[in-house]
Amino acid sequence: MRFGLCCLFKNEPVSFRTTTAKALATLNRDDQLQKLSAICLHNAENLLLGIKTVQRLGIGAFRIMSPLFPRMTHPLVGYRLSDLPAEDEINSLLQLVRSFSQEYDIRLSFHPDQFVVLSSPHAAVVENSLREIEYHAFLGDAVGADLVNIHGGGVYGDKAAAL
Repeated sequence: MRFGLCCLFKNEPVSFRTTTAKALATLNRDDQLQKLSAICLHNAENLLLGIKTVQRLGIGAFRIMSPLFPRMTHPLVGYRLSDLPAEDEINSLLQLVRSFSQEYDIRLSFHPDQFVVLSSPHAAVVENSLREIEYHAFLGDAVGADLVNIHGGGVYGDKAAAL
């Protein structure tokens, strides 16, 4: 049996930052990327700290929060890791997370947010959902996660079509 922890810590010095598309939209692109780079670097540092904390506490699984890299897939303010000034530092931290979790047999996973609905009858929702799943796959590959848990979604009056 393996105990797991989901995303956030209450009594440990591990924190994750985020931002909104609205806040980013007020900035020019260079300033957006600077802000996002600082947030993503902070989050990557804290992910490593979180994995080390999980190991210290004897917990064998950790679900990484979906917006580790906030707004990465947003159609207006989205970005690639290669767009960020701290790309190399972030990638190094992700590799350290991967190595540490493998060394201590910590199972890493993701659970995309509820708005990821592949069975939606709306093409835009499915398109956005696919971008989110690709993001999770990219991040999962980077840190060595072995599971992405996806919501089944609604049936919209036609269970067979939804499936």
